[in-house]
Formats: sequence, structure tokens, C-alpha cells
Amino acid sequence: MSVLSSDAKTNGFKLMRLIVDVGGEALRITLMKQLSGTDLFNVLNDPENAQLLSSLKRRQIHPHQWDQLYPDPPILPNENKFDITLLCILLRNICVLKPPRDPIWTSVNDPNDHSTEADITRIRLFRNDRFAHLPNTSVSSDDFEIFWVEISEPLVRLGISQEEIDRLKNELLGNEECERIVKEWDEFKFDVQNHLCVIESNQEEMKRSQEEIKRNQEEMRSNQEEIKRQIHSRPEEDILTKKLVSCNFESEIRHHYEKF
Repeated sequence: MSVLSSDAKTNGFKLMRLIVDVGGEALRITLMKQLSGTDLFNVLNDPENAQLLSSLKRRQIHPHQWDQLYPDPPILPNENKFDITLLCILLRNICVLKPPRDPIWTSVNDPNDHSTEADITRIRLFRNDRFAHLPNTSVSSDDFEIFWVEISEPLVRLGISQEEIDRLKNELLGNEECERIVKEWDEFKFDVQNHLCVIESNQEEMKRSQEEIKRNQEEMRSNQEEIKRQIHSRPEEDILTKKLVSCNFESEIRHHYEKF
């Protein structure tokens, strides 16, 4: 059966094409603007940037993405191969934008915020929220019109022409193009699931560490209580006192007195 079996599916494919292809291109344009013509290879190999990105390996940057950033010589990194996730990571962490911990990178609460950071986040969240967890690619005509406008606005602000967006909206999609989009969509969902697994694994590790700390604290408290108990239960005249009392220091005192 054709993948274009309904208008709803066609709507979904068009939206995915807009966000994956055009959204990715908008982020690439933004990245190169932020680098101000600086060679991408030099930026990525700057010691500070390289160390920062290395700290994000596995937690945010997957192995295949790392290989795209740092391919074996003489191959150079090619931003045209970077997906939306990797482009967002680079824009957030190594460009002269708001700091990585700024709330704008996780949510956009002000609809009138048309900053570069806000539009980057809108593209990422649109892809994640609209498509990452959908059981299929079907989108109703009403939702399609709303979503198309929602994502088109930040794309235009980031450098995509309205004419290009309108062309994609009216262009007929063939089965081959839709199959490519479905494949990329499935790969993205796989990456999302892997990322969630990493997060869950980290959470479990943190939980185990917290439990270990708690056990150590309880053991220390128990030891402290035992020490206190022993101190309070100790006889006033302990063994050291007894030994000292039994010693005769008279000869020692006389000896040192005669020396001086």
C-alpha cells in the first residue's frame, strides 16, 4: 500500500520535511552566521570548545554525531551532515549566544520573544513535541495549517525565504520522498529513545550513589553513638590511670635534677 494513503499522512510528511530539511537548513545558516566565517574545523578544535563538547559525549552527543564533529584526518567536519539535535547542541554551547544554562534553551514562554535563541528552541521543541512521540505521521488539515504557520515563522526569521516554504507546502510528494522522511523520522525516534535510556541509566546511578551516601551517613552516626556510649560507660579510673599510679617516678626526678 502507498505511504501516501491519505491526506492526513501527506500533511504529516510535509510537516516533517519542513522541520527536518528546512529546519536543519535554518539552523545551519544560523550556525555559520554565529561563527562569522571562522573555519568550522578550527572552532571545533579550539581546546575550550573541544573539552566542553567532550563532556557532552554519550550524555547528549551520540557516537555517530561525535564522528561527524571529529572525523578521521584528512576528512573535515561538514555541517551539512549535522542533524537538528547536533546543530542545536553546537549553537547552545560553542556560539556567542545566551549561556547554555539559560532557561530560553528549554522553553519559550513569551510568544513575542523573537530572539535567535528562542527561535532555535522553537524548532527543536516543535520537532520533539509534535513528532517524537506520535504513533503515526497523520495530521488533520486544521492542525496542519496551524502547525505550518507555527514553525514557518521562526524559520523565516532564521533565514529561510517565505517563497521556499510556500513551494514546499504546495509541492506534491512522491513515495520515494515520503519513505526518506519516514526513515529519518524513525532514526530520530530511535535517538530519542536512546537518549531517554541514558537519562534513566544516569538517574539509577545517581540513586545508587545517594543510597550509598545514606548508608555511610547512617554507619557514621552509629559509630558516633557507640563512641559516646563507651565514653560514658568508662570507669573514672581507667587502665592508664592505674598504670601511672603504680609507677615510681622518684628516681627519674632525682636523675634529671642532678643533671641540671
